[in-house]
Amino acid sequence: MKTMFVVNPVSAGGRTGKRWGIIEEGIRRQGIDNFSVKYTEGPLHAAYISSQAIADGYQIITAVGGDGTINEVLNGFYTGGGLFNSRTALSFISAGTGGDFNRMFLTGEEVDQRITSILQAKREKVCDIVKAEFPSWEGDSSIRYYINVADLGLGSETCVRINRSGKLLGGFLSFLSTVLTTLIKHQSFEASIYIDQQEIFRGKLTELALANGRFFGGGMMIAPNAEIDDGRLDIILIEDMKKMELLKCLPQVYSGKHQSHPKVRMYKGQKIDIACSQKIWMEMDGETPGTSNLKVELIPAAVRLVY
Repeated sequence: MKTMFVVNPVSAGGRTGKRWGIIEEGIRRQGIDNFSVKYTEGPLHAAYISSQAIADGYQIITAVGGDGTINEVLNGFYTGGGLFNSRTALSFISAGTGGDFNRMFLTGEEVDQRITSILQAKREKVCDIVKAEFPSWEGDSSIRYYINVADLGLGSETCVRINRSGKLLGGFLSFLSTVLTTLIKHQSFEASIYIDQQEIFRGKLTELALANGRFFGGGMMIAPNAEIDDGRLDIILIEDMKKMELLKCLPQVYSGKHQSHPKVRMYKGQKIDIACSQKIWMEMDGETPGTSNLKVELIPAAVRLVY
């Protein structure tokens, strides 16, 4: 399969760029050469590379980097009018710090084996994605698509801070330490939540996650029952919690056991509207492109995923 690898060289503190050169050389030594490589040069460049590669007839576009790189490559598949390219498959090699989307697809393969599997399209499934409408940081109306998780509240605040400060401690420790720092300053927010045009909540929230996949925040299983191909979005509400309550609940989120907590509500739906009494930072797939208010809509079976 004619494949384009879109490599984010600054992912994982620059380690991805260094490792990829060695990996690519090893693959080519095996006589495998039905692929091309392009390196990203800045924000949203991966989306441009992806769209150009699709226009050039590539059959698989593979993101090499973190969850944000996957997100950008995905957005390059958008063809307009709510439609996505159906001829080309999306793929990924998780080489970032968090690697949360990859946790749904742990194959046990080494990277060179994974590349061979991708080039041969050994494993494939049709994947739902999510359309999000929100204000950018400048206040302009924005539309962007995501494949894993978006959230408002404690998680998004953590992500904004970690993206500003870096992930020098690696995925798990970087996210955990930043969550604990964010906890000190975090304030719950007022929100009204509508799922498929029915109001299901009005009040104070600590966290709201809109999940297609199960994991976010460097390994937190925020949505234990989520499936990326079930045609429904998992909506997780964590009601207003005191700081000590949050601290006790935090370890449960890593194992998915938080769903039994009396202040945690879980729903499923396709269209979700969130109105907040103030601007709340928003995160999707590890990226932080804007704020609330937020509208999301699940698009079933939008892309083919090779993994």
